[in-house]
Order: sequence, then C-alpha cells, then structure tokens
Amino acid sequence: MALLEIKHLSVVLPVGGSMRPIIEDLSLEIEQGQSTGLVGESGSGKTMTARAIMGLLPEGAQVTGEILLNGQSVLRMDRHQLRQMRVNDVAMIFQDSRAHINPVRTIGDFLTETMIINHGYSKRVARYRSINLLEEVGLPQPEQQLRRYPHELSGGMLQRVMIASTLHSGAKLLLADEPTTALDVSIQSEVMALISDLQIERSLAMILVTHDLDLAVSICQNIAVLYAGTIMEMRTATDLYNDPLHPYSSALAKCRPSIDHQSDRLVTISGSPMSAFDAPEGCVFSDRCGYAEDNCKTERPGYTQKVDGSVRCHRSDDLRGDLVPSIRWT
Repeated sequence: MALLEIKHLSVVLPVGGSMRPIIEDLSLEIEQGQSTGLVGESGSGKTMTARAIMGLLPEGAQVTGEILLNGQSVLRMDRHQLRQMRVNDVAMIFQDSRAHINPVRTIGDFLTETMIINHGYSKRVARYRSINLLEEVGLPQPEQQLRRYPHELSGGMLQRVMIASTLHSGAKLLLADEPTTALDVSIQSEVMALISDLQIERSLAMILVTHDLDLAVSICQNIAVLYAGTIMEMRTATDLYNDPLHPYSSALAKCRPSIDHQSDRLVTISGSPMSAFDAPEGCVFSDRCGYAEDNCKTERPGYTQKVDGSVRCHRSDDLRGDLVPSIRWT
C-alpha cells in the first residue's frame, strides 16, 4: 500500500459569489521514500493540492474524491485527527517562511513550542533538541539563533529554521511548497540540496511543488505535470524530460535555455496560463497546443496508462518522438 494515495480529487471553491473548480480529477500515489515533483505554471493547482493533503483548504471548499494517508481518509478526519496528522505524519515547508513564523516570538519559542505542547518534552529537552536540529540544517551558532527574532535572520537562514521545524515530529511525508522562491539563486541551491539530503537520509516521501521543471528533475524521482487543475503527464523524472508524451510537458522542457547554443530569443508557450474554471470544454491545453485537432477541442481526454507512467492526451501515441526537446537531461 502506498503511503499517500490521491484518487480522483476535485476541489471547488467559492469565488466572487460562485463556485469555481480549482482541481479536477487528480490522482497520484507516493511510496515511502519516494520524491515526486508537482510542476506547472501559476494557477495549475499545485499549492492547492498540497493544502488539500494537509486538510488546509479554505472555508466553503467542496471536495470530492479521496486522499488516503497510511490508508486513513484525510477528508473524513475531524479537527482533532487532522491536528494529530499534522503533528505526527505530515510536515510542510511553506513558500514564504516569514509569513509562517510569528515575528514577535524568538526562534527558540517557535521550535520548542510544538515539542512541549504536542510531544510532552520538558523545556530543557526541547531546547536541546532544537539546538541539534539547527545544527543538522547547517545554521551556525545554534544556541545564539534560539534567542533571535525572525527579522534578525536572513531569508535563507529563516528557511533553514522552517526546515528544522519539520524534522522533530518524525513525519514520513514532507510537502515542500516552492521552498526557495523568495531566496537568492546561490542560497536556493544550498537549501534545495539540504532538503534533498534530509529526504534521502530520513527516507521521507516528498512532494516538491515548483514551477521549475529542471529543479524537479534534479531532485525528484517522479514528475507530475499539472495544468488547469489536473495532471497532464505522470512519469519518472528523466523519462518525462527526455521523452515527453504530452505537448505541455514538451513545451516546458523546451523553454529551458541552453548554455551550449546561442539564441536571440527564449522559447515560450503561446497564450496565458489557465485555471481549471477557465479551461475549455475539451482538453484543457487545447487552446495553447500546436498539435490540437478537432476532437481535442470538444472531448476531454482520460488517463492513458503507459508502461512507464500515464498521460492525458488524445494524440500521445501519434506524437511520441516528435515532442523530444533538443536539450536532454543526463
């Protein structure tokens, strides 16, 4: 049995007095120790999927389908069960650490509070464990860091604190929601290397939410490409990148700039990103797809299972080999 199973998940939210679909018919499985990247443009439903797993959907959300964690239905949990799940089973690294750490409390308060309240540690033991966690995530002078406030730490240091806070619970599933978006490029690589090392060392299942396909391929074993609230293609990372089955996956890979070839203009995807409630009647990518035929615009494709994954495209068999990007991942 997979650690996490998402079956035909659909989420509808109240927006401006009407109900709008955000996620549609999304299915996903993750085994213990596996890492999976959720990749797509803004509005594709990546963050909402992660929040659905945590039971953190906005008030008024209508949810159908199933989310199973260790065989237990997340959608049927009451408030107490959800709290216990967040304490013991699932940890989340948010995109903006400054927005999720109390600015008027010290770093020591932030790290020790849950240990004391949820796990029953004494203040002394919680402080000792916090020091060890800060050392593990590479923060210098950890004892001094416990006395500091969030505004006294850089963005990279604060994100390391956020990562440290996810490690003490012993959670088996880590949700990383674009954890390096607000950081400098050099710091991004350090933080992602840290997350990857910890995921491997602790045999964590991980979902990495990102718009960066290259990053997901370098970190994750599997990739799920999302568009307009649904998965377009789900395969192993290198297979998806080097031999995409869906035109959208191929388009994302072709947007990667080359260091070997000079180009006057970067490759782009025509049109604008689309949310599920704006999607056309047929394939949700049909309006931006250069390979779309008449049935693509009128008939919504289902999932087609392949030996190495699944794809949601009417023409996946016809186009195989034509979608390969000029730059391959090695």
